Amino acid sequence: MKSTQTIEALVQQIALTCLQITGQGRHHAFFGYSAHVGVFSVRVLPASTLYVEGRPQHAVLTREVRLRQPDALAELESLHDNLQLLHSREAA
Repeated sequence: MKSTQTIEALVQQIALTCLQITGQGRHHAFFGYSAHVGVFSVRVLPASTLYVEGRPQHAVLTREVRLRQPDALAELESLHDNLQLLHSREAA
């Protein structure tokens, strides 16, 4: 496994990509970090989603990565690739 710094840098890149996706206006990209369990999560919903209790939400992408696991770097790279693809589709 690569260094923690590499994981931290990739998490930052993913967070920035989420901000960029949201800024394009077609999706809302959420990200979070649960420090007590070492989980980084991303969820992308259409911008047309109604945030009302009891109303189903249909995510375009949902992913949780456990940062303390040996495969964390590969999981983050895959997540970043998926977000970049979504970002580039929106820009087109």
